[in-house]
Amino acid sequence: MSTRPGCFPEITCQQLAVLQKAKEVERLDAEVVFLSCPALSEEAGRNLPNPVERSLLSDGILGYLETEEKNRRWAEEKVRQNPDSPALYLFTRWWEGVRYTHEAGRKVAITVGEWKLDLADAGKKKTAKAADALMGAALKEQKARRRALYQCLNSAED
Repeated sequence: MSTRPGCFPEITCQQLAVLQKAKEVERLDAEVVFLSCPALSEEAGRNLPNPVERSLLSDGILGYLETEEKNRRWAEEKVRQNPDSPALYLFTRWWEGVRYTHEAGRKVAITVGEWKLDLADAGKKKTAKAADALMGAALKEQKARRRALYQCLNSAED
């Protein structure tokens, strides 16, 4: 421990893990907000009852938000060209898959984090494995929905 005034006392690994977990939960919560409302501006996010900032978002989520905007514009254009096109429906299903996958990933992060604190707990291990299986299924479904959306957006018939 430092004897200089104003320095922080030593932090234990347990305390550091708690701080890291709190930051991760804050990031995941911010991601939920922006995935639920992708058009939310930075200023509007700060004005929410529980303020969130885009700077908290992971690179993967920022990439999804950029892709969401492009895919939405493409789907809207496809429907303008042909009002019977399923493009907007498929876009909505894909975005729902993105949000579902994120929620599954959130569950994995939380359950694995809890299990790491007590590796001997078989119940926590089982819960973490179930969350991981859910994540795998969510990713598979999201990929199928993305493939269907892109097939529609790239088809000449619609």
